[in-house]
Amino acid sequence: MSKSSQLQILMLPSNGNLEKALNPYQFWLGQALIAQGLCWEIWYNPSMCIYHKIPKKRLEREYLLPLGKGIGLATCQLRMVNAKNWQKPVIFSRTILGNLRRIIQLFIKYRGQVKSNLISAFELEYFWGSLLSAFYYLSNILKPDNTNKAE
Repeated sequence: MSKSSQLQILMLPSNGNLEKALNPYQFWLGQALIAQGLCWEIWYNPSMCIYHKIPKKRLEREYLLPLGKGIGLATCQLRMVNAKNWQKPVIFSRTILGNLRRIIQLFIKYRGQVKSNLISAFELEYFWGSLLSAFYYLSNILKPDNTNKAE
């Protein structure tokens, strides 16, 4: 089974109801993979009109902050998907340095309001997750493969 067909199976439930089958992080990850051309084509239909109702709890702090961090944690892995081997160390270091820069800029811009302001708190969680994503990626690369171990 190819990589893209595995992703399609992951993203499309048998009942066709994406909202109940996927959490927002999984849906966002699927959208990012689509945008990179790994899954489906994106079609534009200017006559299509969509009404989307966002439940109140999805706009609350307790929901948004873990979502921001979760989305950030996928950053490095998504950047590495189409990268050539020689590009991966550059992407790894740019992910770390770029997010450190963004976190510092965020603290300078919002000063003492980083935790109290929802937008700055969400950005901080996203940048922090994105910074950690490089180390998560590295830990997965360095992890020994246990799938072939005989028991």
